[in-house]
Amino acid sequence: MSSRVVSYILLVSLTSGTGRFGVMGRILRIFRDADPGKWGGGCRCDPWMKRLLALLACFFLLHLLKGFFLGIHVDEANWWMQSKHLSAGYYFHPPLTALIVRAGTLVFGEGTWGLRMLHLLLATASLALAYLLCRETGLDERWSFFTVLLLAALPFTNYWITMVVVDTPMIFFALLFAIFARRALFADEKKYWYLAGLAAGLMLLSKLQSALFLLGLTLFLLFSPRFRERLKRKEPYLALLLALAVMAPTLAWYAYHRFEPIIYQLTSRPGFLHSGLGDYLAKSAKHVGWEALALSPFVYLFSLFGLACGGYLGFKRNKPQLLFLFWLAFPGILFFTLTGGPPRWGFSSHFFALVLAMASASELWGENPSPRRRRLRAAVYGGLFLAPCLIITLLAVYLGASGASVHNGWEEVADAVETLASQDGGAEGAPPVVASPYYFISSEIAYHNRRGDLDYTIAFLVYENEVMCDNSNYSPWIPLDRLVGRDFLFVDERDNPDGFQTPASFWERKLAPYFAEVSDPLVLRLPCSGGEREFYIFRCAGFKGPDADMDSKGEVRREVGYAP
Repeated sequence: MSSRVVSYILLVSLTSGTGRFGVMGRILRIFRDADPGKWGGGCRCDPWMKRLLALLACFFLLHLLKGFFLGIHVDEANWWMQSKHLSAGYYFHPPLTALIVRAGTLVFGEGTWGLRMLHLLLATASLALAYLLCRETGLDERWSFFTVLLLAALPFTNYWITMVVVDTPMIFFALLFAIFARRALFADEKKYWYLAGLAAGLMLLSKLQSALFLLGLTLFLLFSPRFRERLKRKEPYLALLLALAVMAPTLAWYAYHRFEPIIYQLTSRPGFLHSGLGDYLAKSAKHVGWEALALSPFVYLFSLFGLACGGYLGFKRNKPQLLFLFWLAFPGILFFTLTGGPPRWGFSSHFFALVLAMASASELWGENPSPRRRRLRAAVYGGLFLAPCLIITLLAVYLGASGASVHNGWEEVADAVETLASQDGGAEGAPPVVASPYYFISSEIAYHNRRGDLDYTIAFLVYENEVMCDNSNYSPWIPLDRLVGRDFLFVDERDNPDGFQTPASFWERKLAPYFAEVSDPLVLRLPCSGGEREFYIFRCAGFKGPDADMDSKGEVRREVGYAP
């Protein structure tokens, strides 16, 4: 079966709302039919439902328009590149994001809208699922709406998950998993175990860290006397087998590659295993600081309040609906706070923690607060939560659109590479290979050129930033031992991912032994929000092949004498 057919099947299954075999159609029917008492039988005329639909429509349209101004992020370009080389697994993550991108670009085109369309639909649908989770947790329509409004206003939501990133499908399927697992437990209906297993499999196909949600559900069952006996039934284990069946091709791919990508994720990306105590504490503090900014400071504190208060109420007042959310949120927040890393890694857990925080606040506030307390609640929600979120969001989008290096300048670099490639027929007429020391550069050039006759790889991995590095033995990068004799266009940026500057003289020395001839670099200078960016483009003839000294991490730091 061709990749085009697979992509169309994926698109139809995700977006079909009424078809007999549409996944979304079946999900919506289950939502419509289950627990009708919570919806009062009149959800079509419910003013809060109308407000929710208006909010979702505004969210979708605003981010659709944002695509005009916000350039393609380096991670988006990388997933576009991966989608052109479909595989059961990739070095960084499982394959679902690449499949979604492939389906979206086949249907909507290769431009910004086509690249982002399905992820934007999933982000919007995630807000709708958050509303359902709130209602089933016991929040009324008002509290549920304002919970979704808060989630929709978060800087992280507006900047990150509306782009092509693995967190978007992971959050969508994690919410589905939570809703189905909750129904399997609280309604004691067996069919929801199997739906939860299917959602868990797709969640794992999005991002491996979602295994923390499976851990959270297990802890909930172990520490909940009411539900502990469910572990004696067959349905949870059959659901787990279903999840593993969905993951089977990817697990086989990992086994074939000796689980190197999983080992890499566990040992290298957080970086805490290789740090001294001081560096470790600095990494954790940096993670907390950036996470608080990505959520906005008061919302971050509110999320922690949700864990503390929701856990207390759940244990002390025997509120299993709160404990369910607590155990889903707690493992991820704790793990990434302790290990550090980018703030986005813990955001999916904060999604559940904020629902828990609103449920806890509703529990403490009571059903009929006085007018004074209502005014206080509105002031806190609007002044401390919404206003900072919107300010940080607007600032992040403005900086991203006006000159952030992860979004801008890449089209000019790609044009320069295209010009050089058109002037160079390469060895025996073969086009030159575009190479760089980390995947951001090669991916962005590939996306903006979209030429079918250029090959791409990564080479000379001399930087120490593990998040930026990849492995040229994995698709879409052509292994270096297959490129012997080819001409290269080698591209690097002066401001390197290790936080200092790489002089052109380093690459002049480094490249020379590996090629028959290395020309003086084309130096491309581009304006950016922080001043000026500088790229080096070397024309290198006759690659001699890789050796053990080619990838020497930290070599640039040692040569320039930079001390962090």
